[in-house]
Amino acid sequence: MLTRQLFDFERDMLLVPARFWLRNTTSKDAHSVIKVVWAAFEAWKDTVTRADGRISIQAAAGLLTTGRKRLVKAADLHPHQCAGPQVGDEIGLAFKLWFEGFEPFTKVLDQYGLFVTFAVIGVACSKVALADSLLRLNGFLVEHMSDVATMAIDEVAKLEASEWTRKKHVAERAARAREASAKKRTETKARETELMKEMAADFLKYHPSASMEDAATYVNKKFPKFARSTILFRIKGSKRRALEALSTAIPAR
Repeated sequence: MLTRQLFDFERDMLLVPARFWLRNTTSKDAHSVIKVVWAAFEAWKDTVTRADGRISIQAAAGLLTTGRKRLVKAADLHPHQCAGPQVGDEIGLAFKLWFEGFEPFTKVLDQYGLFVTFAVIGVACSKVALADSLLRLNGFLVEHMSDVATMAIDEVAKLEASEWTRKKHVAERAARAREASAKKRTETKARETELMKEMAADFLKYHPSASMEDAATYVNKKFPKFARSTILFRIKGSKRRALEALSTAIPAR
């Protein structure tokens, strides 16, 4: 048990985990949480209030009283002051009601989340909470922060695996597209070359005295995007094709 008072900076440090749990909670939402928490605390206080409006309380350890109970007006007490000497503030009362399963409070936990609710309570009473309560809350929230960190790491790993799979599929589609494009270019080139050879062969068949350069000039008119030298290279063999066509056209004697 820590007997001395905490400095403000120490309280702030102990509340770092609470602020982690509240990183996505707005001030308006936190106010809504604390409002229903206080209402649940008051509801619990009503359950221990006698019909005459008084509550039997036992002094906390360290006071002059020796643990004897006394009756006090409920209106003069905060809820946590009605929970016995083991509960010194709202944080302690929150743990007590959670452990005991007090329904109005567990409904708050179900609605807003266990860790967010406790974090809101810790921040709300941070200036007056006992050192032991802040230490207890800090340990509780830190312990489960590691669970969140583990889940976050798992999610990142899943995202990275998913991104790797996506990039792999993109790369595979790109490779297939390149292959299809290359195949199409090859087929197009083959068709163009064959057409050039047919044109050159026809030209040479009807112009027997013409040269291959003359045939290339003729084909170049149909395929102006190609250099004449490129066409000349592609129509190799066209003169032989023309001669073969002529020989088959002349009837044998």
